[in-house]
Amino acid sequence: MICCAVGTSQQFNNCFLTVKVDGERIYSGATDGRIYVFDWSCHLLHSFIAHQSGVNSMITRNLQLSSAGVEKTVVLVITGGDDNAITTTLLSCVRDEKVTVANRGRLENVHSGQVTGLELIQADDRHHEYEMISASIDQRLFKWQLKLVDGAADLRCEVMGASLTHVSDVSCLAAYEEEDCSGVGKLCVIGGCGLASYRVM
Repeated sequence: MICCAVGTSQQFNNCFLTVKVDGERIYSGATDGRIYVFDWSCHLLHSFIAHQSGVNSMITRNLQLSSAGVEKTVVLVITGGDDNAITTTLLSCVRDEKVTVANRGRLENVHSGQVTGLELIQADDRHHEYEMISASIDQRLFKWQLKLVDGAADLRCEVMGASLTHVSDVSCLAAYEEEDCSGVGKLCVIGGCGLASYRVM
């Protein structure tokens, strides 16, 4: 035996397509367009609608925000779906297992096909500024800048550039940071009907 069960969830009517974890919670996107938040015993803490149908890709990041001198923990959840959209959600999380949606944003029709890959390529938690890459079955890669403004009261996401890939039916994306004599560089790998790697400019 290589593992033992810590927890199992109740039966759901939808399948989970993507899952992310941190030290306290499990985040999963399903075919019904919802994000489900579980504890490590697989007890459902919260769920919310992110997309019209399947959630194909997800980024989660724990952040410390200060408001009126009070530090609070929030979780930034970025998702890509079957509806060609990218959503950004800030979850307010406290240790008594209460999870609520603090803020939401949505970018419609950012791709002309399902958004199947999302990866952070640069993160500045101090200033709450981030760069990410999105990939889709439309064979386009987009570079985005995401900012949390006014203590996360405003989530701003804007495109910084775009490229095409020869890989068809893109189903996954991974990013990697390397350091050489010229400094730190960002690489990404696209998978689908084939595989291709790119240096992010």
